[in-house]
Amino acid sequence: MPSVEGGGVEKNLFLVSNFLIKKITDKKKFNILSTGMGEEKEIAQACKLLPKKKLALLHCVSLYPTSPRETNLKRMNKLKKYSYNIGFSDHTIGIIASIKAITMGAKVIEKHFTYSHKADGPDHLSSANFSELKIICQFAKTHNKYLGNGNIRPTLKERAMKKFARKSIYAKKNILSGENYTPKNIENRRPNTGVEPTKYEDFLKKKSKKNYRSGDLIES
Repeated sequence: MPSVEGGGVEKNLFLVSNFLIKKITDKKKFNILSTGMGEEKEIAQACKLLPKKKLALLHCVSLYPTSPRETNLKRMNKLKKYSYNIGFSDHTIGIIASIKAITMGAKVIEKHFTYSHKADGPDHLSSANFSELKIICQFAKTHNKYLGNGNIRPTLKERAMKKFARKSIYAKKNILSGENYTPKNIENRRPNTGVEPTKYEDFLKKKSKKNYRSGDLIES
């Protein structure tokens, strides 16, 4: 489940020395590395010093606010070679970019928090207020449930539903024995307790072998 970090708590390790990075790794803590303004060689150099399993690498565009055209979420895919956990430092207006990043595999979302988008300061407009941050968090907690296992077959619950949801051939009106089946006297409808609708056209070439009342299940 993705985690959501508020308030810009990511560590921009490109601005510190290798010595400090090593000191951080000695603490054996989980580290969050923002890649804002970073060149790929800088990212690679920093990641060599940080264990993949304890590193979240955040795609970041250091513009406040970041426009949709500048967001470049596909960059997260390129960062996967450096870390098992990728994320997104969101400086866009609104929450759509954060939601989209989660659907693309972001495990960490960093979004600044504000009490008001109208407050003074450079990043209040691109920050999330309480209700917006709540939506991001709720989506992060539940989105994986919708993905499933990808198997192409009905679940047990679907199979139980099939009998009711699928259709069979029924008498649309009273039918006499020996009468031709026609679109006017037979129809496909629920439930699926008899002949499959795939046989409908075949039945149009047949005669009824018995009397049917309107609503009766056609047997053969």
